[in-house]
Amino acid sequence: MTDETLKEVHEVELDLLEKFATVCDGLGLMYTLSSGTLLGAVRHKGFIPWDDDIDVSMPREDYEIFVKKANELLPEGYFLQHYTTDKNYHNTFAKLVNCNTTWIPYETKNLDVKHGIGMDVFPIDRISDPKKIDKIARKTFFKLTLKDCYYMDYIKTIKNKRKRMVGYLLHPFVKMFNGKRLIAKIDKFNKGKGVGEWTTGDVMRRNKVMPYSLYEEYADVEFEGKTFKCIKNKEKYLRIVYGDDYMQLPPEEKRVTHLAEVVDCHKPYTEYTK
Repeated sequence: MTDETLKEVHEVELDLLEKFATVCDGLGLMYTLSSGTLLGAVRHKGFIPWDDDIDVSMPREDYEIFVKKANELLPEGYFLQHYTTDKNYHNTFAKLVNCNTTWIPYETKNLDVKHGIGMDVFPIDRISDPKKIDKIARKTFFKLTLKDCYYMDYIKTIKNKRKRMVGYLLHPFVKMFNGKRLIAKIDKFNKGKGVGEWTTGDVMRRNKVMPYSLYEEYADVEFEGKTFKCIKNKEKYLRIVYGDDYMQLPPEEKRVTHLAEVVDCHKPYTEYTK
């Protein structure tokens, strides 16, 4: 991706974030910039220069309301992808997309979904017993592996030969299941862990357990000259997720962007998929 294209992607992403925030504010829902987007806000006052996406997260209760209401409130040309709104959508989290743009990943290029540039929206789920995080993580990873093995295009992109071979072996068996139902089961498992005082935030990672109280207080944060919401104790979150040296830039070989077969900020994906 050229620097000019990346700059245009950032403009589309920032617009998506503004549309997202407007809907959330109108519904009285809480959200926070998260993962690399929150790191970018703190370290760069905006996008991490080489990053090409936006991540936000919401308490599960707010997330469920957003999923149900968003498409009624978004302007024309914007769409919230979720397994309940886009029948072939393949992720367990939601994605807000600009349908007048194009982002077609290699691994899902043959899926009949809305291939617009998008931003990820994650639910925050509670964990009652942090000692069970390894068990929860193993079950989640196993279910996600099955989900990924449903898509042959994705299997072909796996660089690790052993993992790719496992994908080829599992694919015929996974195809016997309904893909949408498999994703629904993963989502149900994640939100069905019960109420508790702990969470792994927006990503199921081992050894990244944090107190759920982090998601009970919010503040404003600057991102690309605009103001959005984030958790108040963002420094604690960033230390847990990225380590104490989160303000240090990573080595150049780790400054990577996501890969896509087609990226176009000016034409709708239908120009390429039809």
